[in-house]
Parts: sequence; C-alpha cells; structure tokens
Amino acid sequence: MGITDTIDNRMKRSKSMKKEKKEIDDRMDDIAEVTIAASEELLEIGRFFWKKYIAGTYEPEPGIKVRFDNLDTLNERVRNLVQEIDDLKITGTKEREVIDDNTRRSIREKQDRKAERAEEKARRQAEKEYEE
Repeated sequence: MGITDTIDNRMKRSKSMKKEKKEIDDRMDDIAEVTIAASEELLEIGRFFWKKYIAGTYEPEPGIKVRFDNLDTLNERVRNLVQEIDDLKITGTKEREVIDDNTRRSIREKQDRKAERAEEKARRQAEKEYEE
C-alpha cells in the first residue's frame, strides 16, 4: 500500500465515520422529538383523568389514588403560594406608600425648617439694620 492508498483509506474512513455520526445524531434528534411527543400525550391522558376525578366522575384504583391525592396536595400548595405572593405584593405596596408619605413629610419638614431659618435670618438682618 502506497502513500496515496493510505491517504485515500484515511479519507474514506473519515468520511464513513462522519456519515455514521450524522446519521446517529439525526436518530438521536428523532428520539428526543418522539420522547417529547409521548410526554405530551401522557400529559393529556393525565389531564383527561384528572378533570374527571375533580368532577367526581372517575374514581382511581386504590393503588393509583395516592397519586391523585398527591397531585391535589401539590395543587393546594401552589394555590397557597400564589396567595402568599399576592399578600406580599399588597404588603409591599402598603409599605412603599408609608415610605413615600414619610419621605414627603420629611421633605416638608426640612423645607419648613429652612424657611424658618431664612425668616429668622431676615428678622435678625432687619433688626441689625434698624439698630444702625
């Protein structure tokens, strides 16, 4: 085997490996897509039975009922967390209103003190000019 045969062999091997990798990657992408589609279908099946369970038209077998109870507990936890978030927003809004009110009052007090000092200074200046 000469040098050109060796180079040709390596190029063919490289091309073969590259083709194999691409085909495997394509299949892996297909597997991912099919897995996602299957998960979505499973989710829809679960929604179907969950809605029937909530409506009282479906009673799961005892072995799976615990799953429905767990889901109900998790949903209740989510509702509670949403309520906590709403409460935090209300509390935060009220807190910021108090902060704004305090800031406005503080600014007014500073302006009043400044005006009082200016009046006092003007009064002293007037008294000084009157004495002269």
